[in-house]
Amino acid sequence: MLESIPLLTPHQLKSLHRGTLLLLAAIALLIVFQPGDGDSVPPAHLSVPALALGVGMVFSRALSNSQKMPARVGPWLFALGLLCAVLVGLLGLAAALQQGATRAGLGFALGALILALRPPRFSNQGGERARGRMTRRNRFEG
Repeated sequence: MLESIPLLTPHQLKSLHRGTLLLLAAIALLIVFQPGDGDSVPPAHLSVPALALGVGMVFSRALSNSQKMPARVGPWLFALGLLCAVLVGLLGLAAALQQGATRAGLGFALGALILALRPPRFSNQGGERARGRMTRRNRFEG
């Protein structure tokens, strides 16, 4: 079953990471230039999903580093964490645009950006590739 999961290469993950950081920075800039009441509080229908996605991002990062996780699954968990970060940033943008909660929206976007800062890393200890596939020795560590 795990053999059917396509392998993400280090180059693909680095590009995905870079694109995620750029997108979150652009979202933060959009929020900064939005007019609105900085003191208004975002409604629960935006705050609760943002918190849940933040926790999901932390857990996906932790699971991607787990030694018990198959080597093919780790990069996908890292990508899932980046997706959670983008969704938190978009919720921040929604809070700023719809509710006028620019400070809270900026907090969402900057929090997601900070959580997404850590780049993907690969171990090359004994690093060998078996026909272009990741082995246990060059397992994803990020």
